[in-house]
Amino acid sequence: MSKAREERIKLVAGSLNTVGLAFVGFALVRPLVERTNVEIDALIYGGIAFALHGAAHYVLKRLDGAER
Repeated sequence: MSKAREERIKLVAGSLNTVGLAFVGFALVRPLVERTNVEIDALIYGGIAFALHGAAHYVLKRLDGAER
């Protein structure tokens, strides 16, 4: 696998992780700062955040699998 392809895979994984972190901020941190209740939507957004983080791990596993 070329170095450029490896870097593209890392970039995709980083992007997925960053979007997941944004969902965490929107779902959990914002209500805490505004001192409002965390609603059921926060659980949905939290689930999306964890799914995106898991997808980032899945994408990074391609780097290991490509070398074998």
